[in-house]
Amino acid sequence: MLDNFEKKVLRNYLRNLLLDNRMTQKMFSAVCDWLDDHLENIFIGEITEKTWEVLDNYSSASRTHSGVKTCQKKFIAEMTSLLATLKDSEDVIPTSPLEQSIAMLADEMKFDESDKIIFSLAVRYKIHEGLESLFDNLGKSGGSPLQTISLLTGLDKKIVTERLSISSQLVSSGLIQ
Repeated sequence: MLDNFEKKVLRNYLRNLLLDNRMTQKMFSAVCDWLDDHLENIFIGEITEKTWEVLDNYSSASRTHSGVKTCQKKFIAEMTSLLATLKDSEDVIPTSPLEQSIAMLADEMKFDESDKIIFSLAVRYKIHEGLESLFDNLGKSGGSPLQTISLLTGLDKKIVTERLSISSQLVSSGLIQ
């Protein structure tokens, strides 16, 4: 079970995906399919019937290739609206023990902000099955691992590539393979 801070982190990854213009229709379909299984796990409170209907409509449009663009716009609008309703309350959510541990290790290793963001994603990928399945779904929809990391974190792909090179601190320290 995810605590509220970890749910917030997953919602931020989702927010990054929805707002990134590099997302393809196949990737949006992958996100939509993932949300079908995980929406209730990452949001606090009740999910409206309208939200479920928008998800169903987009999934259906993706399968039939009919009205995909229109349904995709509705899907993005609904999810953005849902995320916006939670944005104000997210500031008061206390930091999770996992986040505290990540921050402590990042400080000890003297990671800059980009390294910390990538390291944080890598840790959560290993711990949260839901995030692992989202990552895998995006990969199956045509996203390379570097692109998927870039999309989830909101970091430029060039930065992600540099930070995950063999000579980078994250990889040379053995924290990320």
